[in-house]
Amino acid sequence: MVALADVLASNAAVKTALPPAAAADSALVGVFVGATSGIGRTSLLHLARHTARPRLYFVGRSQRAADEMLRTLLREANPDGEYRFVRADVSLLREVDRTDEKLTLILALSYYSRMRFIANLLPQLRRAPALRRVVSVMAGTKEGPLDPRDIPGRHVRPWRARGHLCTMTTLTLEDFARQAPAVSFVHSYPGFVDTPLAGSMRGVVGALMRAVFFVTGLVRPHSYIEECGERHVYLATGARFPPRTAAPGTTTTAAAAAAADDGDGDGDVGVKELAQGSAVEATAAAPAPALGTDGVAGSGVYSVDELCEPADAAVRAFLQAQRDAGLGRAIAEHLQQVFTRVSQ
Repeated sequence: MVALADVLASNAAVKTALPPAAAADSALVGVFVGATSGIGRTSLLHLARHTARPRLYFVGRSQRAADEMLRTLLREANPDGEYRFVRADVSLLREVDRTDEKLTLILALSYYSRMRFIANLLPQLRRAPALRRVVSVMAGTKEGPLDPRDIPGRHVRPWRARGHLCTMTTLTLEDFARQAPAVSFVHSYPGFVDTPLAGSMRGVVGALMRAVFFVTGLVRPHSYIEECGERHVYLATGARFPPRTAAPGTTTTAAAAAAADDGDGDGDVGVKELAQGSAVEATAAAPAPALGTDGVAGSGVYSVDELCEPADAAVRAFLQAQRDAGLGRAIAEHLQQVFTRVSQ
């Protein structure tokens, strides 16, 4: 595990390390899709606190929640930052790039929308001076079986849905990394974090989620959501998760985007995009680059747990079996077909 003290030490260096001194007049740019509550909110607030003069955009459905967020950002997080809200419902891809479509809701929220954002933002990420990283917050290290005959997941049993979605996410991030090897990609699992989502859900699933959060709350302080925010700043900026290759004239450590369901139950999916600056540099005491999903240290795509540790050997072996079976290519082709269809 990465100790919280190490996370905080890395994050404390962000304000002076990002952006680099040579580009002191360039603001750190971020785009959050979602982030008005829950994991997205805590990640946005902690990033604002740890940066000098950020320019942060955030997209969501609720103007009221956005107004409250703006007040918090300016009064409590970082009054020197520039913050802009864009109102949209990104549960529909047409709100991502003005299209129309018929997609399964859970996949639209958890997969298609965030992958569309990443695809749309990838050209800007590739041109960024040094800071280029994607962090998709869902359930890294929880990858599981996926039926190649049902990639859209229309017939997936509820208890298999998480593994299905996680495998799709990780293998798609690997495809993006092949297109942009100077961008690094992190698929994270935040652990059990008590957010407004649990309170808003009805029926048996909602009751189970509330019970789980009650029990975990007995053994873990409520402040864990604050730790979750700190850890996602670390994932977005730390030197442990470099891209496969460095762009000309940049360091090998880079950072920049995060996706997270904002946890308010309104269907927003969060994506954080940081387009400038270099990552917090490694020091003699810093950990070595994490193992990528292919088992190679520093290879550019990372599936990590709630303690920022990469997937174990069993998960890596499972992913390799999926690659060997051609599932990565099949998912990439399916995603492109969906993008083409909804864009017509």
